[in-house]
Amino acid sequence: MPIPIEFFRGVCAVLITYFLFKALNIFDIHTRKKLEQQIRNQAQSEKMASLGLLSAGVAHEINSPLTNASLNMQMMRSQFKAVLNDEKIQKKLDAIDRNIERASIIAKELLQFSQTRESILSPMDVNQVLDSAIAQMDDKFSNIKILRRQAYLPKVKLNAAKLEQVFLNVMNNSVEAMKNVGELSLITKKVTNEVHIVISDNGTGISPEHLLKVFDPFFTTKKTDTGTGLGLSICHGIIEQHAGTITLMNNKKGGVDTTIKLLIA
Repeated sequence: MPIPIEFFRGVCAVLITYFLFKALNIFDIHTRKKLEQQIRNQAQSEKMASLGLLSAGVAHEINSPLTNASLNMQMMRSQFKAVLNDEKIQKKLDAIDRNIERASIIAKELLQFSQTRESILSPMDVNQVLDSAIAQMDDKFSNIKILRRQAYLPKVKLNAAKLEQVFLNVMNNSVEAMKNVGELSLITKKVTNEVHIVISDNGTGISPEHLLKVFDPFFTTKKTDTGTGLGLSICHGIIEQHAGTITLMNNKKGGVDTTIKLLIA
């Protein structure tokens, strides 16, 4: 009795599956994880590029009417002082001003988000850029203990203004997470062919499900009137433009470690 062709097909399918699994096992776990991360990074880059174009268009479209609204509010306050003396009317006008200001901030951040891939890089010392950012945060560090550890670093090709923006954003997030009181560790070091910057706080940390979304545009755990959800997305775009990486993970102190890795020039 002849053996049905379906039997041979089934056997072939099993053998192919078996040898595929054997081939996959050639790669160790570390290699597979690295490949998976590269795929995720590529998908993130493509998504960010598309959103960047969209963000630029939206920002330009809303900036003009926002400017007009702000000018009209100023004219109203100037020309109708007597009529607008009523406290209730003043409160309503103040609320309108706050909303216009917030919308302007969002438009500005949308433009920043769209421009993270446009930059000229020059060899510089990362320590100088970080120290400049720390100096700008001085007023927010009044109740924060700063632990600064730095090593001699070879130069990195970077845009100082944009990298400083990343440091300011990360440090500001840490200060907010610590509710303006705590310990902030700032470490720079050379690791093989990279410069590593590690910013650590002892704040409230980030839930595991949120850690997966922190670089997504418009994702925020802050109140809607205080956060746009673009800060870390902008940071991600800037570091990517520097051919580096930025990662966030919870630490043993209950806070967050932000690690930035940049290639040596």
